Amino acid sequence: MEARRNADKNMSGDAVAFAINPKHPFKDFQYRGSSKGTGIKKDHARENRELIKQLQRKAKEKAEEEEARKSLPVFRMKRFAEAGSKLGTMLKEGTVPKEGVEKKRDFLRKGSGSLRRSHSSEGEAGPHNSNICQMGSLKIGEGPPAGEKPKNFIKHNLKTVVNAHPPKVNHVEPTPITQEMWFGRVPLYIHKRKVELAQKQEEKRLDKEKEKLPPGMTLMSEEERQRTVELLLQNQQKLMGQLAKMPLTIETPSLVEKHNQINAKIEEVESALKLFSRKKVYITA
Repeated sequence: MEARRNADKNMSGDAVAFAINPKHPFKDFQYRGSSKGTGIKKDHARENRELIKQLQRKAKEKAEEEEARKSLPVFRMKRFAEAGSKLGTMLKEGTVPKEGVEKKRDFLRKGSGSLRRSHSSEGEAGPHNSNICQMGSLKIGEGPPAGEKPKNFIKHNLKTVVNAHPPKVNHVEPTPITQEMWFGRVPLYIHKRKVELAQKQEEKRLDKEKEKLPPGMTLMSEEERQRTVELLLQNQQKLMGQLAKMPLTIETPSLVEKHNQINAKIEEVESALKLFSRKKVYITA
């Protein structure tokens, strides 16, 4: 098909005209017109200016949309529309407790906030309270005990992971049954049974298809269909080669007749390929 299109294109007149008279390049057709074009010169500068104006207009519209979006009021629920900031009210009235704030800042600067154990008599009285931290004994704003460095949990976790031993794997010794060659494999009789079932299903399917066949017709086998398609493709390539070897100008009656014969054969091969490319092809018995 590609060779035939190229041959038709070469016969259109432009290719032969350029081959005979190559003085006028293709750009001249923009000024003096051609057999296919309108002959109007394309103003690229004007198109570029219009494109720039269009881009500027879109950018301006986008900026206006963003400004309009910013000017929209912030959504607030009706029940909280008149509610003010509690922290702002406290700052205006001067009722913010400064001592608690300073203690919390001091605590955050000093350590990691680890809990201290309770050394009170109530903690020692219980049987299990000696090994746990008492949450109530640590007050808000207090730091770690004096002279005690905060624990570096990252370093501690790193050492634990490095020094950890891999888990032990219980090695199972093979038994006489597991050492057999057939252990863990599907038995041979199951494979044979599967093959027999597949053959029976294929025979049933073929019988059903034969019942649906028209009278006097039979189904072409897949191997024969593929062989026919290969032969058709080879014949198509030969015809395309013959068409490509023909000259650019076909004027004599013999060349015209030969060109028409090759095109007719190509059409026959293409229709046959469409027919034999189907999954099922019926032929006369």
